[in-house]
Amino acid sequence: MKPGEKFQPRKLNTPLDKLTRKQAGRRSLTKTERKHGRYIKARPAGEKKDDIAFDATIRAAAPFQKKRVEKRKRLAFAIESSDLQRKVRVKRVANLVLFLVDASWSMAVAERMNATKGAILSLLTDAYQRRDR
Repeated sequence: MKPGEKFQPRKLNTPLDKLTRKQAGRRSLTKTERKHGRYIKARPAGEKKDDIAFDATIRAAAPFQKKRVEKRKRLAFAIESSDLQRKVRVKRVANLVLFLVDASWSMAVAERMNATKGAILSLLTDAYQRRDR
C-alpha cells in the first residue's frame, strides 16, 4: 500500500457499543441519555420522567381504563405514574483512534513502512471526516 491509497479498516463490534454515551460523532451507533437521536423503543420511566414516550405510555395505561373509572371522573383517559414510559434513543458517536507503530529494525524495510504510512494517512483522513477523536 502506498501513501494516498485508501485503506479499508475492519469494523469492530464490541460490548462497549451497548453502553450509553454522551459524545457526538458519525461512526458507531450507541444508546444515548440525551434527548437527541432516533427513538427506538420505550422502557418504564422509573425516576427519570423527562423524555416521555407518549405512544408507549398510552399503550401501557389502556388495559387499566375500566378499573380506573372512579379516578377518571370527567377525564377521557387516566394515566398513573406507573404507566409512564420513557424513550430509549440511539445516535452515532465518535470513536477514539489510537495508532501504535513499531518502528524497530524488523519494520524498517521500506515497503512495510510505506504501507504503514499509507494506512495511517488513510485512517486519519477517515477519522477526520467522521469527527473521531
